Amino acid sequence: MFALCVLCLWTVTTLSAQSPKTEFRATWFTTHYGIDWPKTKATSSANITKQKKEMTDILDALKAGNMNATCFQARPVADAFYQSSYEPWSHILTGKRGQNPGYDPLAYAVEQAHARGMELHAWVNPFRYEITAGERTSAINNGTALASSDPIRAQHPDWLLTYNNGTFNGTILDPGNPEARAYVVKVLLEIVNNYDIDGMLMDDYFYPYGGTTTEDATSKSLYKPSGMSDGDWRRENVNKVIKAVYDSIQVVKPWVKFGMAPGGIYSMTASAAATYGLTLPSGISGGDIWKVLYCDALAWIDGGYVDYMAPQVYWSTTAAQQDYDVLCQWWGQSISTLNARRTDGKKVHSYISQACYRFGPDELGLEIDANRQYSPYSAPGSIFYNTNTYLKFTHDGVTDYSCSTLATTRFTQKALPPAVTWKTTSPLAAPTGLTLSGTTLSWQHPTAQRFSVYVFPKGTDAVQAMSTSAYLVGMVYGNQADLSGYGNLNNMTVAVCAMDRYGNENEAALYNEGEVPEPEPQVDGELSRIELWRKSAAQLGFNTANANRSIACYDGHLYVSDGANSKYYVLNAASGAMESTVNLPTQYFLWYNLRITDDGHMLLGNSATNAGNQSVYVSQVGGNSPTNAATYSNSGFGRTDYFYPFGAFEQSGYLLMLSNVNHRALKMDYTGGVMGSSYVIANEQLPAGTSAKAIPRNATTFFASVAGSLPTVHNLSTGAKIEGWTGAVKPTAVNASGLGYFVLNGHEYLLVPADIYGSFNTYEITGGLPQAVQVLATTEALGSTEHQAFTVDFAVNAQGNDAYVYILAPDNGIAAYKYMFTPEQEHTALEYTPQAQQATKRLTPDGLVITVNGRTYNAAGMQIQ
Repeated sequence: MFALCVLCLWTVTTLSAQSPKTEFRATWFTTHYGIDWPKTKATSSANITKQKKEMTDILDALKAGNMNATCFQARPVADAFYQSSYEPWSHILTGKRGQNPGYDPLAYAVEQAHARGMELHAWVNPFRYEITAGERTSAINNGTALASSDPIRAQHPDWLLTYNNGTFNGTILDPGNPEARAYVVKVLLEIVNNYDIDGMLMDDYFYPYGGTTTEDATSKSLYKPSGMSDGDWRRENVNKVIKAVYDSIQVVKPWVKFGMAPGGIYSMTASAAATYGLTLPSGISGGDIWKVLYCDALAWIDGGYVDYMAPQVYWSTTAAQQDYDVLCQWWGQSISTLNARRTDGKKVHSYISQACYRFGPDELGLEIDANRQYSPYSAPGSIFYNTNTYLKFTHDGVTDYSCSTLATTRFTQKALPPAVTWKTTSPLAAPTGLTLSGTTLSWQHPTAQRFSVYVFPKGTDAVQAMSTSAYLVGMVYGNQADLSGYGNLNNMTVAVCAMDRYGNENEAALYNEGEVPEPEPQVDGELSRIELWRKSAAQLGFNTANANRSIACYDGHLYVSDGANSKYYVLNAASGAMESTVNLPTQYFLWYNLRITDDGHMLLGNSATNAGNQSVYVSQVGGNSPTNAATYSNSGFGRTDYFYPFGAFEQSGYLLMLSNVNHRALKMDYTGGVMGSSYVIANEQLPAGTSAKAIPRNATTFFASVAGSLPTVHNLSTGAKIEGWTGAVKPTAVNASGLGYFVLNGHEYLLVPADIYGSFNTYEITGGLPQAVQVLATTEALGSTEHQAFTVDFAVNAQGNDAYVYILAPDNGIAAYKYMFTPEQEHTALEYTPQAQQATKRLTPDGLVITVNGRTYNAAGMQIQ
């Protein structure tokens, strides 16, 4: 274990569905009217417990979907979901305004979000006081004095503006009244001071929709400067509050990120943007919030009193006059342009608000792609309105999606919230005392409150591993992390990186660090191949009806599954002669999978046509009573017909299988002869299709093969595609999956089916698939029978300079081949010694040769005999 300094470098985000390492992923956690929470009123001890569980259930679901933040609505209408010195408890909590719910919901939300490695931003509405006429009065606790339940109306009626214009029939705090503005700042600063929030997000309720005409006549007469237009004065009133809140936060807790969420269309007034040297986006039309809400979002960016923007772009990527892509790009470019003019290095981020209540995951995925492409400073982000519709995707009256959809297409790995890099902070030392107990890693640190954690195969370069999301466990508040589901930790290195309150990663400490293993040395030489034997389906007597789909070799024998008849066959590997038939229990499902681990454990499995359980049974080689070693139950994973092992069963390794219908792989670990944890690797870059197979290459990568497509190489932890056949030399994709892989003298070889009848090609892939070279001629097909399994299967035994390859083509037969790697002749250079001066020289047809001490050398000094 040693300390490794990791610099937090912002790099250009890949413009694809790839899951970036830093990305803000949050929801609007709506409390007003109980839209998201709570559904139960806190009127008893039991109901308080239920209300809390409703909150943690939501947070659990967000965490499972790889979200890293939520924006909890703490102050909807000048009421409180926290202990306030100024405003009454919200009636949403208990049914009566001003009634204590028996606990502090905001404090509980912060605690529970942090326990799940998520930031919590307090969402506040600055001026909204009463959305509908009489709403506030009807929610007052009976018998409670008006002054305590509605203090502003009782004590400061001049702070209130009441509207009844058809668009908005309610009451707001008057932004034009200096005392009202000071009150808003004081209320919001109390939240910052008293709660360990990570950010504060202000909604866009300023002056009400529909505009202000005469309602603020009194404050306008008292406070509006002569010569200033009504619109400019009102926008300045809003700006003053925003700037005052931002400046106050910088004094007390500058790490609390302050965000603003204006409407998605800045303005339809060209002169508004021209004030800042910008133009409005082309082809966009809609509401003018600059004019009707008096919301000048560009002023907040230009003035430098906001850390991030969350414009509410609640339209689709195909909307004719509110195109999401156009608006997303405009916001990103505008933010970049305004901040490029600054001299303080400030980099405002853009976390676009998206309407999951209107669109499903396919559209939202396209919007996420746009966020990543157009985000300023490689700090993309999304805030979905609202939480319940994000979790259920209830849109257009239909509930047919879940947040797991985006977790398998866009949010495929964990991500850290983008750091505030422009504020002054001090470097943090590395954590110390890293200790593993079971699957819980603990550590100590004198000051840091949160950490980033990575798990990667032992021997992987640590800096590279921590540069992407591939090995990121996530963010942790506190001094320990649960690493269950990350494989055999004896074979993994864990990195714990101290994070400051701004989200910057500092020094990291490594647990179970391993040296990077030396690659197997490559020896120059030539590969050749001979056919040892072949058996047709008729000669085998069993290779029919697609029943035989897998083959394994061990200790001079071949083992061939018979899934339809609950048995397997044992053949002599040297001749192909039948040796025995082993009957299996018939109560199990089809025994299509038969594999043997490096140390001789037979693993049998079912073909999960029911898209439910993926089961694995273990037996001694040649045994007929397999026992259930593990079952993975997940109806969402989909059918998988094949698995492949890696590593010795009695030591450590894993099984890997690929879903036919979903872009997912399933990894099942084993160690010490026991099947351990199982977890799904979800990534859109994983192929899905008929006869899907995930075939291990090594401890960190695997091949994916489906019928009709060329195989690809993928990251074992994330499923991300590493490489494909992009070079000039590539196979022809055929309607059969299956691969053979072996290494001889540092050279990697891949066997790829040339058809469904048992012929295949041999490629050297030492330099990767893009540099693949076909090294031998295509083998002869084993038959010509069309089969419906869409598979061929290989078993390979490689030792020294030789590899024995066995290929099974259902309905067509089995063949055996021997591959021989012949190294270039190793020569010993002639050393200059006194004895060499008395060497015997003679002229031969091949030139001058020299014999010394019984060894013969050519004129170049290389030994030839």
